Amino acid sequence: MLSQLASRVPTGAQRLYEPKFDGFRELLRRSSDGLVRLTSCQGKDLTDWFPELAQAGKCLPRSTVLDGEIVIADAEVVGCIDRAPTRVERDLELSPV
Repeated sequence: MLSQLASRVPTGAQRLYEPKFDGFRELLRRSSDGLVRLTSCQGKDLTDWFPELAQAGKCLPRSTVLDGEIVIADAEVVGCIDRAPTRVERDLELSPV
């Protein structure tokens, strides 16, 4: 199910919600030989863009795959893709998801 924009938070015991963050959809894979790679849903290698995530991936068990979204946040704006670090902006081939 895809998220839907709402003007207010839903209420009631049967209602669930989550905030929407703009970021990069990615897969982090730690192979059976211990190599860690981050890739976009289009297959673009993001490993060099986010070396701290690749380093953290080395703590995971071998043969692990994580599917997630890389969200760039600061003290003023949470999840604002327009404030992506320069290391991401230099390669315009990737489309944020």
